[in-house]
Amino acid sequence: MITLRGITWDHPRGYAPLEALAPIYAARYGVQLTWERRSLKSFGATPLDALAAEYDVLVMDHPHVGMAVARQCLLPLDSLLDAALLETLASQSAGPSHASYHYAGQQWALALDAATHTSAWRPDLTTPPRFTRLGCHPGLCRATARCGAGHGHDAGAHQCSL
Repeated sequence: MITLRGITWDHPRGYAPLEALAPIYAARYGVQLTWERRSLKSFGATPLDALAAEYDVLVMDHPHVGMAVARQCLLPLDSLLDAALLETLASQSAGPSHASYHYAGQQWALALDAATHTSAWRPDLTTPPRFTRLGCHPGLCRATARCGAGHGHDAGAHQCSL
């Protein structure tokens, strides 16, 4: 069996899915992935070329892609993965997460975690939220190009410039 060493960040979002997947991946492909963790501080401060010299698989943040390309310490995934798979992953990505790892015409990493704003409430724990209709913000209507299309905004509250 092939054994690969990976490094990820020391937070359940960073290691739990990878560690859970490792035995499944080993059974299916005959490749054992062992994961080590680094602190969040180290996650942002340790140069990728130093990590690439020590590990086979890296979890990285998108701002480091340019440096990785400049130092030639990563292989572009376009040369390792099928184009159809990369297209599928891009279409299933949250917002621009997948695209944030595309640089200089190539895909350098895959998105496995995304920070995003969400809102939710549980009716069994709280009273229903009270919303005041404030009207549509002009920038929102221009951005969504749906002013007055029944999405809950008051098109009459401003002059829409669509």
